Amino acid sequence: MEFLTYLSLVKYFLKIQKSILFQKSIKFGNFHFYILIYYMRYLHTIFVFLCFTLLAFFSFGIQETFANGLITQVNENSSETKVRKLQEVFKGLGLYNGEIDGNFNSIKEALVNYQVENGIVPNKDHYEAGYFGNKTINSLKQKFGKNFEDLQKEFLTLETPKEGQEGYFIVTAYYSPVAGQSKYTTGSYETELRLNGGGNTANGKKPSNGTIAAPRNYPFGTKIYLEGFGVGEVNDRGGAIVNSGDNGHLHDRIDIWMGYGDEGRIRTAAWGVKTVKGSIVSSNTQIKTNFETSQSPEDSTSNSNKSSQIDKYKNLYVSAENPNSDDVLDLQKLLKEVNLYNGNLDGKYDSIKDILINFQLENKIIFDKNSPEAGYFGKKTFEAFKNKFGNNFELVNNSPTPVVQNTLESKETLSSELTQAEKERLKLVRDEIYNEMKNKVGGNQQALQEYLLKSKDTLRNYSKKYSGKKLEILNYFIEIL
Repeated sequence: MEFLTYLSLVKYFLKIQKSILFQKSIKFGNFHFYILIYYMRYLHTIFVFLCFTLLAFFSFGIQETFANGLITQVNENSSETKVRKLQEVFKGLGLYNGEIDGNFNSIKEALVNYQVENGIVPNKDHYEAGYFGNKTINSLKQKFGKNFEDLQKEFLTLETPKEGQEGYFIVTAYYSPVAGQSKYTTGSYETELRLNGGGNTANGKKPSNGTIAAPRNYPFGTKIYLEGFGVGEVNDRGGAIVNSGDNGHLHDRIDIWMGYGDEGRIRTAAWGVKTVKGSIVSSNTQIKTNFETSQSPEDSTSNSNKSSQIDKYKNLYVSAENPNSDDVLDLQKLLKEVNLYNGNLDGKYDSIKDILINFQLENKIIFDKNSPEAGYFGKKTFEAFKNKFGNNFELVNNSPTPVVQNTLESKETLSSELTQAEKERLKLVRDEIYNEMKNKVGGNQQALQEYLLKSKDTLRNYSKKYSGKKLEILNYFIEIL
């Protein structure tokens, strides 16, 4: 966990490539490359290339997110509190004379100007321009010496959590692979082992029951009680384990260790990402975990069986520009089953176009009939159908509910789809792409929607080449885009 995780690697890679990703000369067909890069655990050769590339960049300053007890990262995604602290430091150094308002845009120009003038970035358009990190900190130390260090201690120090302190955490999970287990998330034992820190925690020990990876302002040995999990002890770190305000997290993010081998892997996948209430407890508190009260594969199975059978249409997509007759036929069936359509099942789009658009208008999916999304059936429209008709939905061709065997193998089959944690990571990629494009088009919603629709069509065509996990990744990304 101490070295950069896949998530951190990809975040830096996207940062490096952001000036390339949205150039007009790049065809939409290349768009899929960046999504698949995010899940490079399934593309081993790309992963090797990416690691090599990032190692080269380490030589000029990309380091771990947090130094011990100090804020060493502030950017446009940081919380207002952190931005205020940075504004205080720059004002104290005479580099900023604006308001202490927590608005990153207020200080961005001063930050970028300093970086350019002091050779931290070559120009204002460089991918690291506006990123307050280790290179900028080292430059400020050299230029302002003790003056900066005093301001750093006053404003950029992270408080050490105190016993009795309560709050919420963003909690993810990890595990330790063993040789010979039935399945590996990354495809092999070797890559799985590297992903999990080579088998040791950041303090050099083997992970054990209750091991927690936490940000650096949590000293090793800090004990945390988490509702539904138990009491664990901080003995690990991680590149993606950050404080609130970073990476869009509302709370400090921590990682809990779920065990060894297949059992730990399945627990990890079942946990996903959760917001959990917790507290700092006495160092004398006994470490005790209760895996049974966390979401288990059995819970996932139960929830899956209870979900409405309308989910058979969750991957349905109908384009308003080039509707596929087979997809239109499925949409006609859906509309007929919820009593919105009583015509022929002939695959003709014009027969259901007005019905679909009226439904979108009534449910505020689109604002008017000329909206770029009007007449498209995708994720948003499906969710609206599910919310409105899911509880009373009856299929025309009912099929028996499959019997699920209560075995480890059957649980694995059920968890072969994307885990909640994987979905959350894809959402992070989606958000970064969305924000970048929003800036590129100057907030023009119509241009943004047109871009997203074209991107979906391109990805949908590209997905025909794949199957299995890669197809699931692409399909889910298309749904949330």
